Amino acid sequence: MRILSKRQLKELDLYSPQHVARLEKAGEFPKRVQLGPNRVGWVEDEVMDWLQQRLECRCCAPRLSTSVIQSRRLHFAHSSGVGNGMAVRARKPKIA
Repeated sequence: MRILSKRQLKELDLYSPQHVARLEKAGEFPKRVQLGPNRVGWVEDEVMDWLQQRLECRCCAPRLSTSVIQSRRLHFAHSSGVGNGMAVRARKPKIA
């Protein structure tokens, strides 16, 4: 059995440490192993199995069409108050 460090894990999955923690909490990623007070690691076989499942799933998962992706982007931009990629900021009223 081999244990992967944070750096080794990042080379395999390309996720940020924060995203890995969110996936772990949701039960969607292998749990870390506490190796010491300031050291954690992941069991390599568990991470490789997780990656293999992701690879197998991409073949059967339906792909979104470009129009669906565009409509979701527009919906997000509209609902979050963002227009043309720029944040909208309320202006202070001018005092005369």
